[in-house]
Amino acid sequence: MKRYAGEKTPYELFSEAVDRKDKNSADTIALNANKHKVEIAYRYYERTMDSQKLGSLTPSRVLSSVKEHLLGMYSSRCKLVKDFRNWHFNNNPQTYYNVCPYCTINSANTTEHILPKEVYPEYAVNVLNLIPACSECNSFKLYDIVDQNGEIFTINFYTDTLPDIRYLFARITHIEGGVQLEYYLENRNGVDANLYALIERHFKRFHLIDRYYAKAVQELSNIKNYFKSEDISSEDDYDRAANKLIRKTDEDSIEYGRNHWRIVMYYDAATSPVFKSYMMAQLHLRP
Repeated sequence: MKRYAGEKTPYELFSEAVDRKDKNSADTIALNANKHKVEIAYRYYERTMDSQKLGSLTPSRVLSSVKEHLLGMYSSRCKLVKDFRNWHFNNNPQTYYNVCPYCTINSANTTEHILPKEVYPEYAVNVLNLIPACSECNSFKLYDIVDQNGEIFTINFYTDTLPDIRYLFARITHIEGGVQLEYYLENRNGVDANLYALIERHFKRFHLIDRYYAKAVQELSNIKNYFKSEDISSEDDYDRAANKLIRKTDEDSIEYGRNHWRIVMYYDAATSPVFKSYMMAQLHLRP
């Protein structure tokens, strides 16, 4: 079985959490009587997760009689969940700084169940079924696992490795009085077709294009202010400032990934002839 924090399996953590409860309570008695069944369920979970087929996993019927006892194990304040969150952000290379991995916009203020605990109570405190997320993404995901076509729509940050090549882009166009930025997905760099299809489903489910656009509207002024602060008096000066910004996005992409909404925005603005023309006019310079 997989080890958590390099030492313990998810089942061992479950067992320890049960042992911390009042030994004479009805919850503890029921859970202790079903520990072996929970262990078997955890093994099924890991097998289907490893084969990336969580959507095909059916709820345990043999544990349905102790559903409320299993659900009672979960609390955002319980030791297991708090320890998990600390471990996750310290050890998962695909998430960072307490930010929701589903959107990379909001803080991860909830702990999401990949398989919903109300449907799969046996995994209510399985650490491999937990992931920090934001309440906004949680509201978009709800209890669903697959879309209307039976396809998993959520990137699993334990098993799906996102590519280090671009698939998210920002198109900058002139509008009256300024410029506007629109995000879009495109598989121009050869992302695996199945992974790219999952990325598309993920973006659609969590409304990421629209949500990134809303952030871009706020962030665009920061890019404008950057160029205004760079002491630009010629086109060569502008190009120097743009190259400096590109180098910064290249450095940041090592930590955040090339498809982080802000990095995409800054890079595509710095390389955009449309944005350059707009800024040169703002600086009262001729390209």
